[in-house]
Amino acid sequence: MQPDDAFLQELIATFRAEADEHIQTMTRLVLELETTPPEGDDPRLEELFRAAHSLKGAARAVEVMPAEALAHRLEDVFARIKRHEATFSPALVQGVLEAIDAIGPAVEAGLLHPGAPPDAAVEQIIAKLADPSTAPAAKPPPAAQPVATKPTEAVEPRPSEPSATVELSAPMPEPVAPTAPSPASEQVRVDTGLLDEVTDLAGDLLTGVRRLESRLNRAELLGGDIARLLTHLRTHAPDLMADPMLASLLDPLGSATTVTKLRDREADIARDVYAGLQRLRLTRIAPIFDLMGRAIRDLQRSGDREVHLVTEGGETQLDRAVLDGLRDPLLHLVRNAADHGIEPPDV
Repeated sequence: MQPDDAFLQELIATFRAEADEHIQTMTRLVLELETTPPEGDDPRLEELFRAAHSLKGAARAVEVMPAEALAHRLEDVFARIKRHEATFSPALVQGVLEAIDAIGPAVEAGLLHPGAPPDAAVEQIIAKLADPSTAPAAKPPPAAQPVATKPTEAVEPRPSEPSATVELSAPMPEPVAPTAPSPASEQVRVDTGLLDEVTDLAGDLLTGVRRLESRLNRAELLGGDIARLLTHLRTHAPDLMADPMLASLLDPLGSATTVTKLRDREADIARDVYAGLQRLRLTRIAPIFDLMGRAIRDLQRSGDREVHLVTEGGETQLDRAVLDGLRDPLLHLVRNAADHGIEPPDV
């Protein structure tokens, strides 16, 4: 692989991860804003707008034009909402969610054909967001009665219904004022394979330190035996202590104390490094909760269930591999609970 090819692959991998984060962020915020509409200059609107803007720029950088077009249209919609020229009506929410759902497939299609324009399906979704006359109005979801579910907290959303209308005319883009990132919020993307490799090396280092600790413990015991022998000789054979060879036995005892201190310090460092690398693998469970919320919303929108999902503990962190394994089973449980555990309103 040529250096340029390696750089391109790394860029694409970074873009995929970034796009996934922006999709999750927009989905979460749209669902939140649908439930609790914004008031005044709601900071969630700014976060939503910037997610779409950042995704648009990233897609343009790798020439993924379908995703760029969708993100651009979403950016325009969110700009109008920020300016209080549009509201989060049921039709708008449905149209926005359809556009967000289409970004993932658009990313993959665009990566296969860099620079290719959006296809007819993407253009249709964009047209719905620009002109409400292109599709029949979507029916609003039924009023939900709370049925609390408390799992411990990103969903592959189920396909949205094809009919969604947005009460928007062609919007004017809103300029983005550059802001300096806060040092506390800076993040660095690390390949999980490299992180696993470094974590394994740290584990090997910690194992080696523990073996060294065991041997030094035996050396300390030996040093104690020598000290007791010297004390006995000073008492019962003082003439022998005049021998320089015996006196030199005192030196290793002093150095043994120094080695013990060094051992403790290096062992603490090795443990801290390993624990720090383990924490790097942790991620919040909140994205799975967001996917659950989207799944319940789609079920509720179908009109035959009245469900309100309540989740707690979204800040709980688990190993990323564990979360990946839990995602599909948890989504399956929640969907089944709503499908088979809750009766339709007319029953």
